[in-house]
Formats: sequence, C-alpha cells, structure tokens
Amino acid sequence: MATGEPAGRKPNRAGIRRREEILAAAERLVREHGHLRVSLQMIADEVGISQPAIHHHFPSRDELFVELLRYRDTHAVEVVEPDAISALLSAASNSAKSRHLAALFTHYASSASDEQHPAHAYFLERQRLMLHYFTLGVQARAARAQLPQDFDARRAATLLLTLSDGLLTRWLIDADVDMRSELEHAVHALGLGTAVTDAAPAPDKQTS
Repeated sequence: MATGEPAGRKPNRAGIRRREEILAAAERLVREHGHLRVSLQMIADEVGISQPAIHHHFPSRDELFVELLRYRDTHAVEVVEPDAISALLSAASNSAKSRHLAALFTHYASSASDEQHPAHAYFLERQRLMLHYFTLGVQARAARAQLPQDFDARRAATLLLTLSDGLLTRWLIDADVDMRSELEHAVHALGLGTAVTDAAPAPDKQTS
C-alpha cells in the first residue's frame, strides 16, 4: 500500500501531522468546490505551505486524492456501526449529503480499472476487505432470520455492495434517486431484515 512518503523514508511525527493537515484541507476544499476544481496550489494555500511541500508527501495530485479516500475510510463514521448492513444504509444517507466527495469516489473507482493508476491498489484492497466484512454481516443476519442453510451470504454481500456502487453513480446523474430506500428494498427482498430494524442515518461526516 502506498504511503505517499519518499521511498526508503519513514514519516516522523511531524511528517504524519503535516500529511493529515494536507488531507484534511483537501477534504474541505473538495466538499466545497468538487475535486475537478481543486488544485494542489489551492490545497497548499489552505494549509499555508508551498506546492513543492505537498509533493514531498504526495508525488502527484492523483496520489493525494487516493490517499484522501483512504484517509476518509480510516475516519469513516460507519465503522462504529455494529452491523454491516446498517453501516451500508448509513453510508447511503450520508453520501447524499456529500455530493462532491461521492463524485471523487466514483471518479477514482472508474480510474482503478487501469492497473498502473494510483487508485488500482487502493480499490482492489478495499473491495476485498469490504466483501469480507459484509459477508460476515450478511451471515449474522441470515442466521437471525433463520434463512435456509444453503443461503449464499458471500453472493448476497456482493449484490448489495454492487448495488450500492451503482446507485451512487445513478444518484450523481439524477439526484432524485433515493439510494437508501433502494438498498432497504434489496435488503428486505433478500430476507435480511427491514428498514425498521436498521439504524437511523449517522451524522454527516466522512462517507463513501
């Protein structure tokens, strides 16, 4: 996994703090303007450093934005959800409040098909981790719902995650798409519970 630091060098405490300042500034600017309108110079001005100082931590704009996605994963409010499906529903609600950040995610998700792109390794790892986490969550719900033993939790988790990604893209094109409602319907159709049993939307913080 890329760290954004020059090869062979371990970031010290000051370096880690500076990286987080840069990422936090990038997030604020993306929320306000959208990633296509945010330059490295804008981020540097927001932090109060030079643009070359950003390159010391992030060799390119793409690598900075991919690290921003990873940073947001680390700080995501959904990780506190005890249930994977409730977390998915919370993410759908919160994404609708962070349109520019959602657009950042989908932009780099499409770029990740190129194995040479900085986003490839991040999305590959993220997909594998998310599938593992959601398969466990679906298995737990399936057991509570007493679904048949041949119920394929991994396939159900794949369907829900794929639906979530597709709905995000649809919503970015048409804001009338209700992502949470569509996901709730799918969860119910799979026999994994209803909206009544799921957690209320989490506060508007970092989401995918």
